[in-house]
Amino acid sequence: MDNRRSFLKKSLAAGSFLGLGFGTAVTAEEFNSRIATLPQAMGSTVMGLRVEPIKQVRVGVIGLGMRGQGHVRLQDALFPKAKIVAICDIRESKVNEALASLKETNKQKPTTYSGQEDSWKELVERDDLDLVLVITPWLLHAPMAKYAMEQGKHVAVEVPLVTNLEDTWDLINTAEQTRKNCMMLENVCYGDEELWLLNMAQQGVFGELTYGEAAYNHDLRELFMQDKYY
Repeated sequence: MDNRRSFLKKSLAAGSFLGLGFGTAVTAEEFNSRIATLPQAMGSTVMGLRVEPIKQVRVGVIGLGMRGQGHVRLQDALFPKAKIVAICDIRESKVNEALASLKETNKQKPTTYSGQEDSWKELVERDDLDLVLVITPWLLHAPMAKYAMEQGKHVAVEVPLVTNLEDTWDLINTAEQTRKNCMMLENVCYGDEELWLLNMAQQGVFGELTYGEAAYNHDLRELFMQDKYY
């Protein structure tokens, strides 16, 4: 059993209640029965995967809503280390909004895609991209990330990366087979306090941890559908 699968199994089994998808909660016993037999590995583990440094990362952005517009500005600020090669949103108005923000710095002129549900595939299939950012509605994250890796791209995806266990294994298998990085963009994981407490837990400061609880106390779903960000 490789390290990634063993780690995932142990991590998933640690909680008292675990969600198999939005709106579905099951006991640890019920959940453990589903992960008792791990799927056969499709390739070698990608834990600790390293790739050769890329002098200028060529980026494609899928999804130009409120979060997506922010990502475009961040990538633009990284120029010339990051070059925005292509952007996509089914809504042409959002593509134009992103282009307008890029004109303020006048450093990048990406190719645009919009208008069709599968326009994003044209972006992903380009041969001049290193990294694809997926900032679309939740249920599209897993299939878009998988397709991007299959097309030879590294992927960074807004939260949540997946909404069910099956998609989790599917992305692990795809990453192992393609040898591409797939990262969920949850920045709080790298905060000082979070890393500090993680290190304390790993060093045994709290003894054996048997229970954990967390909550997201501000519901942003309504705000995501508005024109102005919170």
